This record gives sequence, C-alpha cells and structure tokens, in this order.
Amino acid sequence: MRTIKEELIWLNELESFEEAKEKISEWIGKYNRLYVHSALGYLS
Repeated sequence: MRTIKEELIWLNELESFEEAKEKISEWIGKYNRLYVHSALGYLS
C-alpha cells in the first residue's frame, strides 16, 4: 500500500486548493472502500 503522497500528491500538479481538497476527498473515499481496516475486524 502506498501513501496519499505517493499515489496522489507527487503524481499530480494540483492547480488550486479547491482541486486539492476534491482530489484528496476522492482518494480517501477510494482508500476506505478498497483497503481493509483492523479496527473494523479487517473489513473494508
């Protein structure tokens, strides 16, 4: 698993703070759907 910096920030030239907020929000949503979480009993 890579970090948000490796998967999003370093690979994209974000034009504005608003664009960054939108892309980060999308990335977090994707992360929460795809990766299992120990606090949830290893469920996604």
